[in-house]
Amino acid sequence: DPLENLSRVEDEAAVLNTTITSQAVDEAGNPVPMDLGATIPPPAPVPEVKRVLTTGRKEGGSVQDDFEDSEERSHDHTIDMPPSWVPKLKIPRELFDMRCPKGSKLTVFDRCTYEVYAMFGECARWDGKVSKLTMYLDLERTKMAEVREVFARRKDKLRERHIFYLEGTELEYFNPGSSFGLKQITTVKNKDRKILFYESARLDGLVCRVDEFGLKVIETFRNRDDRLNYRSATYDPLPPKPLTPPAATTAKAKGRNKKKEEPLQPIRKMTEKFTADPQMRAENCVAKRCFYVAGDQIRLDYHYGLDRVTANSRIYSKDGVSQITQVDPLEEKPKDQVLLEEWQSLLQSEKECTQSMRDVEKESKAIILQRNKDEQNIALVTPYFDIVRVKQEESDDEGGGEEEKAEHDYLSPFLPQMIGGRQITKKDDALKVRENCLKALKDRLIERANIIQARHDEETASLAKRQTNFQRDRDQMSRAEEEEYERACEESNFRIHILEQRLKRHEEQALQKYYDLDSKLRGDPRLAVLMSA
Repeated sequence: DPLENLSRVEDEAAVLNTTITSQAVDEAGNPVPMDLGATIPPPAPVPEVKRVLTTGRKEGGSVQDDFEDSEERSHDHTIDMPPSWVPKLKIPRELFDMRCPKGSKLTVFDRCTYEVYAMFGECARWDGKVSKLTMYLDLERTKMAEVREVFARRKDKLRERHIFYLEGTELEYFNPGSSFGLKQITTVKNKDRKILFYESARLDGLVCRVDEFGLKVIETFRNRDDRLNYRSATYDPLPPKPLTPPAATTAKAKGRNKKKEEPLQPIRKMTEKFTADPQMRAENCVAKRCFYVAGDQIRLDYHYGLDRVTANSRIYSKDGVSQITQVDPLEEKPKDQVLLEEWQSLLQSEKECTQSMRDVEKESKAIILQRNKDEQNIALVTPYFDIVRVKQEESDDEGGGEEEKAEHDYLSPFLPQMIGGRQITKKDDALKVRENCLKALKDRLIERANIIQARHDEETASLAKRQTNFQRDRDQMSRAEEEEYERACEESNFRIHILEQRLKRHEEQALQKYYDLDSKLRGDPRLAVLMSA
């Protein structure tokens, strides 16, 4: 009932008024008695306190000073942690490149296997493969659905290969620097091949090429000076080969060694598309140019003009007859002389387009031939930071074999070609080999001595020149220049002393090396004829 609710609210308000403490607080915070009916005075105003920055910025200070102060305080509170009791992890480069023990690892998943191979070293694969992911259709992993392979350090720049067995599709991805500027090759078995190129690696601006086997070739360009962005050629099927009569077998046998040239597939139609020239009116720029080789016609379609839904077009026949379609009836029609010149230029353009398509066919065959050659002769590139390690591994593998080989091969450059490692039977040949070997050592020792002597003379001349300049300009030189002169003279004297020691030691070792080689030649079994009577 509304009346009952109203009365209940009034009773609660009366009780509340009686329970309110009739006290107030003065400025000192002491309670002040008040009547219930008196009004409560407003609170005393809060004194204004200036806000101080937490960074403690001084008057006139900058934000950079505040940042430095806060950073100093943060450094003061840095906790000094005790050193770790775990030794620092060190992995040799050889083990890191292996990626897994023994250089390979196989992980089996549900309908999938993942293989990892070493990137470098003895355990690395010969084809540069570093990982292989195989996906299957069944739980027993007998029917493969897809294979993904990753390669590294390939000379042909092959990076990845994806094979889809159900679709019969193979994808190959290449790094920049590959032959022909290849970026990706997608091959569908018995259907088509799509090749993507790196635009920066091609001078003709070719981006994509699609080859529908025996039917059509499509090329896409970008950023060309002639504004060409599309070119295609449609082919007719090859005519059936004529039956060879039996009488021609003899003539064919005679020319069997001659290389047979494959017949060129006839072109039925060629199409070129261009972008509009921004400096010309759109309706005057050719958008599409079709060469009907089989129909002996050439068709030109122009770009759409502003606020136009139709475009101009021209059709030329091989005999020079033209058919012109103009959207704007008020526009002046071209003269016969202009049409004749355009028709002649189109005939030349048709020849150039035909030659371009034949070059495309040759390039496509060259690309496939090069890819087959690269897969048959796989070569890996050694990184520059691994060359030293390769030399070390080769020396470790060969061991003493190299020393023995070097010991027995010191005479090979002076032996006759027909002798090889066999004994020389003629004394004159043995004497000639001995003299040539000793002469080569003598020339090398003399050349080394001349180099040391030339460096000594050059350093002595430089010191003498420096001393002459000092005696001439001594009165005008400062203390710092004199100290610089003294330091330079000390360095020159030190180098001269080292060169003199090297020359002296070289002379002593040269005689010993000569005697050692002579003794070695006398004991060589291939020159045993010298010791015979």
